[in-house]
Amino acid sequence: MTRTLSALAATTTALLLLIPAAAHANTYDVFSCWAGYGTFHNPNASSAAWTRDQASSGGHFAIGDLCGVDRGSGALSIVSLAGPSASQGQNAEVAITAPMGTTIAGASVWRRAWTYGTGSGGSSQRNSLTALASGASYLADADGATDVPLGTRGTGDMTNHGINGGNLLTLNLGSRMPAKFSYRVGCGFAAGCPTSSTSSTYASNYASGAEIYGSIVTVQDSSDPGLIVGDTGLFDGQKAVGVAPVEVQSAGDSAGIKRLAVFADDAVLPIGVLDYEQDVNHCDWAQVAPCQNVSGVAIPVDTTRLPDGLHSFVVKAFDAADNERASTTHYVTVDNQPDAVVDPPSDPTPAPPGGDPAPVSGGGGSGTPPSEAGLPNGTVDGGTGGSVEASGPPRLTVAFDHNGKTRYAARYNRMVVVRGVLVDGTGARIANAQVDYSAQSTTPRARVQNLGSVRTDSSGTFNLTIATKLGSRKLRFAYSPQIGGTPATSAEAQLDVIPPVGLKVGPKHVRNGKSVTFRGRMSAGPIPRKGKLVNLQVRLYGHWHTFATVRTGKSGRFKYRYRFRRTYGYVVYRFRARSRYEAAYPFVAGSSHTVRVAVTSCPIGCE
Repeated sequence: MTRTLSALAATTTALLLLIPAAAHANTYDVFSCWAGYGTFHNPNASSAAWTRDQASSGGHFAIGDLCGVDRGSGALSIVSLAGPSASQGQNAEVAITAPMGTTIAGASVWRRAWTYGTGSGGSSQRNSLTALASGASYLADADGATDVPLGTRGTGDMTNHGINGGNLLTLNLGSRMPAKFSYRVGCGFAAGCPTSSTSSTYASNYASGAEIYGSIVTVQDSSDPGLIVGDTGLFDGQKAVGVAPVEVQSAGDSAGIKRLAVFADDAVLPIGVLDYEQDVNHCDWAQVAPCQNVSGVAIPVDTTRLPDGLHSFVVKAFDAADNERASTTHYVTVDNQPDAVVDPPSDPTPAPPGGDPAPVSGGGGSGTPPSEAGLPNGTVDGGTGGSVEASGPPRLTVAFDHNGKTRYAARYNRMVVVRGVLVDGTGARIANAQVDYSAQSTTPRARVQNLGSVRTDSSGTFNLTIATKLGSRKLRFAYSPQIGGTPATSAEAQLDVIPPVGLKVGPKHVRNGKSVTFRGRMSAGPIPRKGKLVNLQVRLYGHWHTFATVRTGKSGRFKYRYRFRRTYGYVVYRFRARSRYEAAYPFVAGSSHTVRVAVTSCPIGCE
């Protein structure tokens, strides 16, 4: 299994043709300097993957880093300093070291390099430019035998910040499998090497140097991540209803965890997932170990996507290189369908010949007295009472006033109006008719509640005002031409209610490495017995990404503490809390307002 450290260029078609093919399965890419700039791979043009070593420089070589600072030609650089000649063995280098247990398989470096001096052979006085694998020379970009003017080891073309084919050096280190890759500028000759040049052919009169605009390094990994899953939530041994959490106690790897996923019944696509790949505070692809390990997180699983019955579930953890670890198989019975509600049988007693309709045993629903059961229900176009059925089967239509449709999503604690129209078979309006209505909550096993009746006006219409405090429900309206008779026509409307989600965060301005606390509340009830799951999300590159899932208490309150670890420069993050649909909670998905946190990176030496 392999992992990859990488530097990716800007997103132009021409540039993509220059970048080596995507890492093979079980590899990851870490992006350095301007490679990957403007994407989640390296939004800050960071060169954090590289370490700097000037211990052997003797004061004659220096390393500088203007990646992300100089917006035009910033680079990670090594140059010889003006002054006395450097002695044999003096050098400076930048290096990338793979995480423990992994090896480097390849590298791509976008650079400009040069060297100047005199002589040849053993008497040469000229610095060398060398790529090393675990300290051993791998490739001499310039061996010191001859001068290397500017433009001959990388053109220095700054198109796309230097990430272009003219500056590309590609290395295949797979056969050596080193743990470290380095680029060194230094003196290897006994006669010493000059450190400055009076010629304008060499950058700023430095005799030797290299400017690295970006890099890709490929690392090989032979281990899978670790994973421990708890026997709570979806795996607590009870029947599963609605959205249930899968609790991951811990998942870890030397390069961190990129994704957690739950699969049902050997499906290829997961039914629940926490994807951290584009979360810049969890996976920083400018680091040699890009992702963090996780503990105590919950993966929401919407069991309503599965038919009722016994199902198998497997949890998988994926590290930065897409190595995976699967849990043991868990078997769970899903039971989301409400119990069937059986309507009482209709009275089979026929009306007496030539007489009034017989009374219906038990009354006419909606509180109709038994003595009135069977009487004509409504008049056609303002006419006298009589049999509506004579003009054809009636039709009942309903819609919400707000959108003219049979489904409407309303905010909590609002009033909505349902408008109905009742006509006979010819389209004539049926006035002064009693229309029964009932409601059924969206929670599992909720029973139908008969809520009374409304009456059409002279135009055959009715309006019913409904409060949203009771949550989402299905509304059913039914009409019978005879009071208490079997409904001849019915109509349904679905009211979806969006719950309010409160969210606060503090402090609102912190340094990288410090924490903020999110606090919020689900104020619409009833809250499920085990609490309500809430996703905390951050806005990145035009999309909302979940970085944590928390569970409220019985009061609907929740709290979560988050530490910023991988922010560079000054970044203002936007967060929200998202309540997903759960069958046990009679509301649809809802989101809080957006809160902002400004994060600044901490200079070296500060706390």
